[in-house]
Amino acid sequence: MSDARPTDSDAPRSIPAPRAAETLHLLMRLRARGVNDKNVLRAFEAVPREFFAAPAHRDLAQRDVALPLGCGQSLGAPSDLALALAALDLTKEHHVLDVGTGSGYAAAIISHLAAKVISIERFRTLAIEARRRLDACGIDNVEVAQGDALTHLPGNGQFARVFIDFAVAEPPPAIVQRLAEGAICVFARPADPMCHIVRADALAGGDWREELIGLTRVGPPIAGISRHL
Repeated sequence: MSDARPTDSDAPRSIPAPRAAETLHLLMRLRARGVNDKNVLRAFEAVPREFFAAPAHRDLAQRDVALPLGCGQSLGAPSDLALALAALDLTKEHHVLDVGTGSGYAAAIISHLAAKVISIERFRTLAIEARRRLDACGIDNVEVAQGDALTHLPGNGQFARVFIDFAVAEPPPAIVQRLAEGAICVFARPADPMCHIVRADALAGGDWREELIGLTRVGPPIAGISRHL
């Protein structure tokens, strides 16, 4: 991946200074959605969302809305992400799988809450740009890999927590096989016209205990690895 040359407009070279009033407004919005976990709120305060937004939409980054990214992808609404991450009950001991890197924003948030993050992205250019942003932020506990999490995950370790940023009826088998005992997986399940955010706790014997924690808008997965984008 090191031979790609994203343009200067793909990822800013310096981290923008946070705008206090807009950051405060965003944190209040997260609280209004029911996110009261202080560690999660601190992580959102620490990561400048505008640094992970596409250039044309950086002025909207502190609003609680989804924003377009390259390759037909999007940067989800902050409150939807905050609900999902709060439901994961993350601690500094957890190894986390982040499925659907996008801009790297979710991985950056998770990096403040967990020990290690493996983030999977099917689009090569998005993976490169996300790694560049994370490096610029000084985040060194996130590994970004290009791959198809529907069929294969890198490495051999197990994950205590999984965040899936696309809509599936159930967590894909390739992910389920890598869950540690007592793992928690948060994903979006299709429901007309939106998706349910689902927290699924892995139980003994391969069963799940599920809890619906909110609604979101997210697209279905795309199989395979992009060879050109």
